[in-house]
Amino acid sequence: MAALPSPLGDWFSEEVEWLAAHAVDPDKRKHAVLKEAPKHFVDLDASVLSCLDGLGDAPGFFEAVEACCEDTLWDYGVLPWNLRWAYNDLVNAFVRGDKTEILRAATDLGHYVSDAHVPLHTTLNYNGQLSGQKGIHGLWETRLPELFGHRYMLAVGPPEYVSDVLPWAWSVIQESHNEVELVLAAERRLVASWSGDLVVREQRGRTRQVLGGKGGEDAAVDVVADHRVRKVLGQPRLHDARRHPKGLRLVEDTQQRHLRARARGGASGGRG
Repeated sequence: MAALPSPLGDWFSEEVEWLAAHAVDPDKRKHAVLKEAPKHFVDLDASVLSCLDGLGDAPGFFEAVEACCEDTLWDYGVLPWNLRWAYNDLVNAFVRGDKTEILRAATDLGHYVSDAHVPLHTTLNYNGQLSGQKGIHGLWETRLPELFGHRYMLAVGPPEYVSDVLPWAWSVIQESHNEVELVLAAERRLVASWSGDLVVREQRGRTRQVLGGKGGEDAAVDVVADHRVRKVLGQPRLHDARRHPKGLRLVEDTQQRHLRARARGGASGGRG
């Protein structure tokens, strides 16, 4: 909000507590509202979505329906189109001058934009269940921010104007998908180097997370996490740990303490 020009930024800043409190509302709706869950992801590596091939880099929803069947799209996620729908909701709320709807639509759009920057929201292997890494989704979205969020480089630069939402949405999602293997490989490296105490799993709601055992911090971290957070904030440069000794030490330290729970059996994780 600090990057928004006046008077828009000033107005949103007055509502910062409400926005923060309701930022997770879309996640709360996933288990109660029909078709909410698929709005948070798209499985770009699903073979059935090869029906999108030939439609260009940013196919529209109705084009995709004609090529793939609407049920297929909802089964494998509609995140790129939902970003446009959520944006349109916000525009319409402003047109109507409806303060309540403006705030709701803004928090929804912010949530979905964040989802689009998460590599694990773009793959069938969203929780590592296909690669023997169950629990990685909760590790990425919850445990890492809890432990290391205060160290992320979150300075906000000037906002970027997006003239056409759908191509931008597809570009962001494809970029995230390109980093899926980077996320999985980082976790594999850290687990391979683990030599500490046995770890346990923690149940949070419907999602299990891998946690470290006694003797140290219970998380793994890689610069890719910081990178995707910065992209959400409009900061395109990848955080270079070599220029930040503390960040490099953090990565090295956590390599000594990482989660090995996934090697001990299955843990389930929901979408989003």
